[in-house]
Amino acid sequence: MKDSFFVLLRSYVRIDHVCVRIYDTRIYHEFGTNKLIRDFSHLEATYASLEMEGFKFGVNCMLNENQSDEIYPYLPVLSRVKDMILLD
Repeated sequence: MKDSFFVLLRSYVRIDHVCVRIYDTRIYHEFGTNKLIRDFSHLEATYASLEMEGFKFGVNCMLNENQSDEIYPYLPVLSRVKDMILLD
């Protein structure tokens, strides 16, 4: 993108047969402005609740390098903070 940038920082933690947790931080800035937007979210669920929602923890899921993207829609958002940071 010529006139802006977007960064996604993701921490994905899977504790087998216990829970799955994702911490996402998204940062967006348009060049020429003094604003930086930061969006932080915490998503988490137990294995039992995910299976009740229809998510299957099969071998293909466990070996998939993009498993955080597959499980993301099934995780409830526990907290979310949006900030606008003014730059000097």
